[in-house]
Amino acid sequence: MEQGIEFLEGTRTSQHSFARHASGFADRVTGLEPFVEDEDTVWRSTAGDVSFGGRLIGGCMDAIEWFLKEDAADASGFARRYASDGTVWYLETFDMDARRVRDTLSAMESRGWMKGCNGVVFGRPLFYKGPESYEDAAMDVLGRMGVPVLFDADVGHKAPRMAFVNGAVAEFDFKNGECDLSYDFGIDGRSA
Repeated sequence: MEQGIEFLEGTRTSQHSFARHASGFADRVTGLEPFVEDEDTVWRSTAGDVSFGGRLIGGCMDAIEWFLKEDAADASGFARRYASDGTVWYLETFDMDARRVRDTLSAMESRGWMKGCNGVVFGRPLFYKGPESYEDAAMDVLGRMGVPVLFDADVGHKAPRMAFVNGAVAEFDFKNGECDLSYDFGIDGRSA
């Protein structure tokens, strides 16, 4: 929480992946209950140690699926507007299976949402269903794009979460299961 506030205040421009995370879902009544960080965090990469960056865009794939079905968003316009920076998509699933992951990513690609994508960052899925891993389902589509993909990132429904700022220029530096995320907000000459 403290780090998120520091981003809002403009006193922080970078963050390091967390050492531990919650492995499952805990029903929270007040929102003040502590996180139960019961599992070591290890980010994984399809490209080994890698650095990539661009304008961040993304969120929960369950919501993105709705935007696609309702034709209620134009992420291809975002990709065109920031073509010189490229984009980095961050995604995660709340309650999807392999078919929905593939269908959603395929729809994003066919509508031009992935054009100029420099990399994809996947958070830990919450209630993923099925015998096939979400990594395999995602790579069926993303594998043909030839961009680095990070899995088990600190974003999404499983705590703790790093601050992912839509529209900001971000740089991901992944090494040995850990990742540094830095931003260039272009404020007061400060940059990541």
